[in-house]
Order: sequence, then C-alpha cells, then structure tokens
Amino acid sequence: MATKAATIAKTKTGPARLTRSSQADSPIRETSPAASTPAQPLDPRLDNTVSKVDRLEDALDEIRERFDTHVSSLDARLDALAELLQGNGGPTRGPTAPASGMTPNTLISQYLPWLDQGVLSNVVSRKLEVRELVKLLPEEDRPKGRTAAGLASGFHFDAATGKTTVVSEQSSAFDKDIPDFQTGVYILSIYGAIRAAYDPDSTGIGTAILLYIKQLTRWYKVDRFTWSSVRAYFIAHFRKYQTSCDPHHWTDIDLQLFAAHMRHPDPASAPSSHKQPFAKPKTLDVCNNWNTEGKGCTWKKCLRKHSCSQCGKEDHPAYQCKKTDQN
Repeated sequence: MATKAATIAKTKTGPARLTRSSQADSPIRETSPAASTPAQPLDPRLDNTVSKVDRLEDALDEIRERFDTHVSSLDARLDALAELLQGNGGPTRGPTAPASGMTPNTLISQYLPWLDQGVLSNVVSRKLEVRELVKLLPEEDRPKGRTAAGLASGFHFDAATGKTTVVSEQSSAFDKDIPDFQTGVYILSIYGAIRAAYDPDSTGIGTAILLYIKQLTRWYKVDRFTWSSVRAYFIAHFRKYQTSCDPHHWTDIDLQLFAAHMRHPDPASAPSSHKQPFAKPKTLDVCNNWNTEGKGCTWKKCLRKHSCSQCGKEDHPAYQCKKTDQN
C-alpha cells in the first residue's frame, strides 16, 4: 500500500515540477516541437560590444560622481569667499581654525581700514591692475607729486584747471607710484598680508610672498642692482603670476624675467671708492704762513705748496731767499 501511494503521488507531482522548470529555464514550452532544437550560441562580437558598453556606463557614472563632488566643493568655497568679502569674518584656514585666530575681517578693520572695497576684492580675486598697487598704501603715505594717481591710460581732462593729461602706463605708475625700494616693500607687505588672510586652502602664499620680498631686498641691498631694474622685474613678475595659486611661482626666480630686466649700475656713472674725500688741486698755491718769518705753517694736512714764493725752491722760505738779497 505504501509503495502504491508513493507511485500515485509521484505521478501527480511529476508533471507539475516539469512545467515549473520549463517555465523558469526556457521561454519554449515543453510541449513545443522546437524544444528538441539546440539553442544557437551568441556572436562573440556582439558579446564584446555589450561588455564595452557596460564598462563605458560605469566610467560615465564615476565621472558624474566626481563632477558632483567638485561642484559641491566649489560652491562651498564660493559661499565662504562671499561671506568673507561681506565682512562676516569666519576662519581663514578652514573649519578647523582656532576661534582666536586672525580673521580677514579683523585684519581689514583693525590694521588696514583705509583699503577700498573694490581694491580688496581685486586682490582676493587676483585681478588687481599694476597701477592700483599704490592704492594699497594709506592716502597720507602714498608718494607725493603723483600726476596721474589712479587714472587709467588715455587722455584725461581736468575741468578745474582746463588742462589735458596724457596718461601712459609708464607715466602713471612706476616712477611716481613706486619711486624707491622702501615704497615697493611697503606695498608688497600689505599685498602679502591680504593674500595670506584670504588663503582658505592653506597654500602658504603669504609666506611665499615674504620670501619673494627677501629676494628683492637682497638684489637691491647686497647685489647692488639698480632699483629701476628690481622694480621692472617685480612689475613683470606681478603681471605674469598674480593669478597663480602656486607659491613656487613667488619663491622661485623666473630666469627669463631676470635676464630681461635685472641690470647693475653703469660703471661710468658709479662713484669710485678710490677717490680721496679732499682731492688736491692740480696747481697748488704757495703757503703764505710757511713763507712768513716768525709764523710758519703748523698744519700737517696743509694743501698749499711749501716753497719759496720768490724763487720757487722748496729748501727755504721767502724770508731766507738769497735772490731777494741780490736784487
């Protein structure tokens, strides 16, 4: 009886399992005549193409993720920069900066209160014109006699005086705005302080500008290059590297600019160190004191000629001259 029941159960359940298996494993029903036909293999070239498409989709997904990350980071930096420019303070070295550190707002309000907002914005965005460098100085410390302070290149008409001024880059900036080494260092010190304060990525740009000032100082004070040469290098370097965030562009010497601008003074115009402070004249007058009886000359550095005023000989004074007796 048990064997017969098992046979009946197997007969009932067998076709059901066959039907489920055929439905799951193959779209062709078991009852189809085509079931006995073997499946054709896929073309290897088609399989290769599908694999390449899959890899391309994965690469595109990775690029999208990286792009979204960069956009989010850029948005955060722009928001932080906008907040700093509006004077809301905030850390200068990222979110981990100590609360007691020097913030840009503190730097500007306490130590550089004269700075124009437009000039400050141009420094932070690295778009400052060379002719605007002098505006980093307080009004009272700017060089006197500047004829074209803050004027753009071109023709300018003064309604008060009726005079027309032609302003070129040479006449408006360098000789008048940065006339000497001290003024140049003054300007660069303020510029470096601002760049250091607005350095959220901690690139060390402020330290690099300090080392740049050190190099200019050595050229002028130790190597004795002319100030006009050092200033020409500084201006050309500022134009070329202001937009760069790489501190090495400030610490490393640009050899091309160095060769183009750096010059020593002309030897013909330089004062000679061998000249005596009191040069003797080519024709010396006779010393009257030395020729006067009872007086004489006691000055050891006397520049007059100690010779007889009668005959010109140096072995006796005039009051002992025999030529006078013979006359």
